[in-house]
Amino acid sequence: MFEFKEDRTTKDRTKQKNENQSVNISLSSKVVALYPGESAILTLTVSSNNTEMVRLEPRYPPETVEIEISPQIGYTPIKARLKILAVPGAQPGIYPASILVIDTKRNLASREKLTVIIMDKVVDKSIIKHLPAMLRITKELGMQGLFWYIATHVYPEGATFSQLHALHKLITRRRASPGTTGNILAYMVKKKILVRENGVYKALVHDIETLRSRIDSSRIRLGQRRQDASPKQDHRSGVPIQVYWAFDRARRIMKKHGPLAAMYFLEYTLVGVRQTGFLLLWINDWFVYCESKTGFCHHFTSQLLSRYFRMLGLQEGIMYSQTNNHEEARRKAQKYIKEYYRSFRAARRLHYMIKEWNLIGYENHEVYTLELLYYQDGSIGVRIWDEQKRELLEELGVKNEEPTKVEHRTAFPEEHIYQPNEETYFHRIF
Repeated sequence: MFEFKEDRTTKDRTKQKNENQSVNISLSSKVVALYPGESAILTLTVSSNNTEMVRLEPRYPPETVEIEISPQIGYTPIKARLKILAVPGAQPGIYPASILVIDTKRNLASREKLTVIIMDKVVDKSIIKHLPAMLRITKELGMQGLFWYIATHVYPEGATFSQLHALHKLITRRRASPGTTGNILAYMVKKKILVRENGVYKALVHDIETLRSRIDSSRIRLGQRRQDASPKQDHRSGVPIQVYWAFDRARRIMKKHGPLAAMYFLEYTLVGVRQTGFLLLWINDWFVYCESKTGFCHHFTSQLLSRYFRMLGLQEGIMYSQTNNHEEARRKAQKYIKEYYRSFRAARRLHYMIKEWNLIGYENHEVYTLELLYYQDGSIGVRIWDEQKRELLEELGVKNEEPTKVEHRTAFPEEHIYQPNEETYFHRIF
């Protein structure tokens, strides 16, 4: 067996070799669309001016795609079988792969590019014909341009939230939360770009020039890392001093006890979770927490809290667990709550303070059904469904084993179903 290393010398040798001998490689298709867990078979043909022995090597993102080639070594001309598998649970997205043809002297004789598109099952594979146009408009006008194009050209009779969210994840190739999708749609409805009727989103704007006039370019984010995540920022700028003190206390707790204890301290203060509740999810700027008192969950967005969580070294995803390290972290955080604020009720007022300062948003008015799966080791998996629990929008931490308990909860985009309760928090003396 031989191994290929594509350094500068190899590239020079390849260039010289190709001047004397041509190796041609072709695939039966250069684009493959798959759902997670699905596979496809392609035919790869390699030919050359002279018969020679070559090796076929795939290059692909292993966390997403697996490629098997048979035969992998042989004399030209070769007709090989390529099996392309989308890994079960793979994140939807557009993934580049390639097939290399290597000769016995480790020269790169030829290369063929392959694009693997992994799709959410709520969208049909036929939409791949729209991908070039969707990528172009996303590059120019961001997610608002993408959602407008989908509602105008892909689903002109109306696009469901699930379809828009699935294509959001496909184009960005990252874990875009349902909260992020909902916030963008709420903004577009407010700007009269889209309208929501009978559970679907339809375009109100039908020409791109009008669309450009209604999109605020400052809101276009194409996946760049936000600058406000930098630890060099002045954290006291634009926040109440009591809020900064809470974060500073969390930093000191983190240095002494680790990031988990600091996270729970922020849960009981800035996130506004009761002592008997828990923060379930944090994805991008979207937070979902649940309460034992009511049995309901609530969701909101906050760039400030996202920044604070990142600075504590926390990772996005499921934030709640019943493992021993989480239980210990909760106990330590609760001890500090009583030390600094004497009661959880007083600590929770900080949440309503940052809400009053417009540092918490409720632009996303979607109601979600949450399925919580509790496992033997104390970990938790989460499925996020639409309001009627008809379409699965997202799943995190779900294992291939039977859970010990399953809960279903509804996540509302408000703090209180009974609004006067909120007024009492805003107007108490701190």
